Amino acid sequence: MNEPFYKKWWAWIGLLTVSATIIHHGEISEDDGYNQLLSVFEEDKVIPLCCDSSSNYEEMSGLSDNFLLVGADIPAGDYFIKADENTHGYVMLAKDNSGSLDAVITNKNFRTHSFLTVKEGEYLIVKRATLFEAGQAVVPTFMDGTLGDGVYRVGIDIPAGTYLVKATSNVAGYYQVATDSRGTSSNIVSNSNFTEEISITLDEGQYLTLTRAQIIK
Repeated sequence: MNEPFYKKWWAWIGLLTVSATIIHHGEISEDDGYNQLLSVFEEDKVIPLCCDSSSNYEEMSGLSDNFLLVGADIPAGDYFIKADENTHGYVMLAKDNSGSLDAVITNKNFRTHSFLTVKEGEYLIVKRATLFEAGQAVVPTFMDGTLGDGVYRVGIDIPAGTYLVKATSNVAGYYQVATDSRGTSSNIVSNSNFTEEISITLDEGQYLTLTRAQIIK
């Protein structure tokens, strides 16, 4: 039997490196100055990437080292991921289940909810969160004129247009606009950490990520 991913020492080193570097070829990271290592640490406590009490994925057939194999365990497609209450959800998408740094496509922690597109043959880990088909997504509405932390689909969850974004933390807010929900740096249109109110423009079909931030109508 293969040693579980979370017990491999090199996997922890890889994830520490991923947390600091995964986002981006010169782009500003959501984690800069705040969550730098949140993929592995939260409030100075180690977060296991496997076998937490909220996970029921161990019962699914074809599961290797707690990865879901896309095309066998779950269909390829678009997914809505809702974090468990009072915690950060965690997701990692990889090319294989080797646990190597080169295999990681994307990983992230999120406070509320996120979206992710997965392709057949890829491997997925979802921890402290629940996976739904994207069509079942339930997200806050823009009816009150504001939206807080989360990932939003432009044209579905929020109309296209120009908006003001302001930080909701003294640490600095973060926003990201991407062309899709793959979570890769090559698909980022714009992103920034900010402390002052800023203006952003959203186009139909894009995905908006807000962290420690609020968008205003």
